Amino acid sequence: MANPSTRISDRVRDVIAGLDVLHIDGPAAVPAALPEIRQLTELDSLLCVCPIERSRGWFVERFDTDNFSSGARFKSLFLAFFDDAPRRYAWYDAVRPEPSQRNVAIDALDIIPAGEYEQSAIYAQVMRPVGLHRHRQPRALLCDGPSLLAWFGGFHDQRVTRRQRRMLSAFLPAIRRRLSIERRLNAAPRLAAALEVALEQLGAPAFVIDGAGRVHETNSAGSALLATRPTEVSAALRACIARAPTPLPFELTPVAQRGTAMHWLAILRESTADARIVEAVSAAATRWMLTPRQRTVLEQVLRGEATTTIAATLGVSERAVEQHISAMFVRAEVANRAALVVAVLLAD
Repeated sequence: MANPSTRISDRVRDVIAGLDVLHIDGPAAVPAALPEIRQLTELDSLLCVCPIERSRGWFVERFDTDNFSSGARFKSLFLAFFDDAPRRYAWYDAVRPEPSQRNVAIDALDIIPAGEYEQSAIYAQVMRPVGLHRHRQPRALLCDGPSLLAWFGGFHDQRVTRRQRRMLSAFLPAIRRRLSIERRLNAAPRLAAALEVALEQLGAPAFVIDGAGRVHETNSAGSALLATRPTEVSAALRACIARAPTPLPFELTPVAQRGTAMHWLAILRESTADARIVEAVSAAATRWMLTPRQRTVLEQVLRGEATTTIAATLGVSERAVEQHISAMFVRAEVANRAALVVAVLLAD
C-alpha cells in the first residue's frame, strides 16, 4: 500500500503535468487546477490575478479563484479598487516587481511594516469588507523576465507553515510557464493585426521571410509586386538571405523571437530613396501627362502619406486629394495605392 507522501507526490506531478498540456478548446488549465492545488497546500482559498497597466488605469487580464465564500463580491470590490489604484498598491511594483520578490513563495504580510496594512486602501476597500483582512497571504509574484505575470497564492486564517510554503512553491514553475504561454497565445491575434498595420504604413513593398526566403507575411505593395513579378521577387529574397547580389535592393532586418526560428523583414529600398522617388515621379508625370498638383500628390503617396496629411500639407480638401489619386489609378491601370506605388517605383 502506497504511503500518504507518495500519493501526495503523485497528485502534485499530475497537476503539473496537466498544466504543461495545451488542449485546443478545452477548459482553462489554471482555474481547473486550483481546487487540487488548494487541497494539497491546505490553504483556505486560492487566487490567480493578472493586472496589466494601461496608458489609462489598469486592466485585469484574469481573476481566477477557488473556495471564496464571497467570491463574486471579492472580485467586484477588487476590480473597483483597480480603477484608480497606484502602481505600488501592495508593497511591490505591480509592473516590474523587485527581484527579491519574483517567483518565490512568501507570506505577503511578513514584508509589510507593522501597522501599514491596516491603514492601506486595499485593506479598507477590498479585504475588510469580505472578511479577508485577518488572513495570512502566502503568495508569489510570477514574472516573465522582470514583468509581472500574476499574483498567485492564497488566503489562510492561520499561520502559514513551512510545509504549505514548500507545497505552494512546487507548483510555481508550472503555473508560471502556463500563464506565459497563454498570454502569448492571447496576444497573437492582436500582434498579427498590429503587424498588418505596420507593414501597410511602410508604403514600400515589404515581406516577412524565413531563412529559405519563403514569404510568411506581406503588405499590399508586396502582394502587388508578387502578383506582377513573382519569379524575380522570390529569387531576390533568396539571394538577399544568402547575401548574394540581386537587382532588387531589399533591406533585411532580423526578426528574432525566443523559441522560434529566425525571420527577416525585407523592405524594397533604393540606395537613395528620395532621389529614386523624385526620379520615378518625374518619369510617371511625363508618361501619364500629370498636372503639377497630381505630381505633388503622387510624390506624397510614394512617401506613404495618408490622404488627411496630404490634404493638410497642400491646403486642399481630402476629396480633392482622392480625386487626383483616382485619376492616377485610371492612367496607371491599377486599383489601389499599393499597386500605384509598385507601378511608379518599378516601372521598366
